[in-house]
Amino acid sequence: MLEWGSPEHSAFHARSGSENAAEVYSQSSLLLCAIQLDLSVVDRFFREFTARFIINWRVFVQNARSNWCSAAM
Repeated sequence: MLEWGSPEHSAFHARSGSENAAEVYSQSSLLLCAIQLDLSVVDRFFREFTARFIINWRVFVQNARSNWCSAAM
């Protein structure tokens, strides 16, 4: 991020519009890639969490069912 009055900020305004547009596009692309990577990590986490939760729930239900059946006999 450019700080107001910094040498980088002054250099940014001294360049042509096409150079600035290319830099903004490049930085935007990098930001979008970072956001996409973050979202894929979050998506993978929730998929794994959900899968583990479902497996654990099924095991819990099966154990409860078998315990209830053996107690009923």
